[in-house]
Amino acid sequence: AAEQVLEQAQAKLEQVKADELALGKAEAEQKALESKVKDLEQLEKLLKDHAKYSKELGKAAQVLTQKEHDETKAEASYKGKYGIFLLGQAGHLAQKLQEGIPCPVCGSLHHPQPAKLAENMPTEDEVKELEAAYDEAKKAHNLAQGDVNKWQDLVTKAKNEALEAAKDKFSCTFEV
Repeated sequence: AAEQVLEQAQAKLEQVKADELALGKAEAEQKALESKVKDLEQLEKLLKDHAKYSKELGKAAQVLTQKEHDETKAEASYKGKYGIFLLGQAGHLAQKLQEGIPCPVCGSLHHPQPAKLAENMPTEDEVKELEAAYDEAKKAHNLAQGDVNKWQDLVTKAKNEALEAAKDKFSCTFEV
């Protein structure tokens, strides 16, 4: 009877040792899984950042397109009116010409075909306002380009970090 009790105790001891070993393995697996979950959460955050930055890049690109259009329009308006203004200066000078008196530009005493006043000639102030508007449009365009560059850099960084994390932590690759 004592031998039987001893054998039962040894069997239980072996079972406890086996259970401890299994528990140790299970705890190690749990830690490994918790680490993988943490890695997946980090990868998920990187992918969400990439998506957010991509969305902001899209918005910034739309703004940039509008600012490019605004700049082109302001430039055309300014340069067109400035050209008319310059051409009109000859007409202003021609109004003051008198036969026999030297021209202030070329010195001629005869003025057979004096320049005509330009129609719809803008004033100097109007030209300066258009120039200022054009300068502002260029600045806005440059700022919008800076925003696009910033978001593009963030998108690229998030993409590279996500790809690197996937490769390092999970030995896999994918497209972002």
